[in-house]
Amino acid sequence: MTGAPMPIGADSVVPVENTDADWSAGQSPVDVTVRIAATAGGSVRKRGENVARSQTVLRAGHAARRGCGHARFAWVKQGDGRAPAPRRNPHQRG
Repeated sequence: MTGAPMPIGADSVVPVENTDADWSAGQSPVDVTVRIAATAGGSVRKRGENVARSQTVLRAGHAARRGCGHARFAWVKQGDGRAPAPRRNPHQRG
């Protein structure tokens, strides 16, 4: 899943396109055959690796809109925004 956090101890990702998994039924398959060799770091991007330290990503006063021609980043929302207990932020709604 694009943007999903990796499980502890995992070092690579195999894209679903490189498996025989059939997700069309809406359920997780029981068995999956991987068609490629997984390599350490394969299909993995580290947080912030495409932005240099102190690099301006968006100038003050500019709204980030898709298709604006200058955005080179992405926001990825995952889950419901709640951290599992006991790491939950006490200032978070919900």
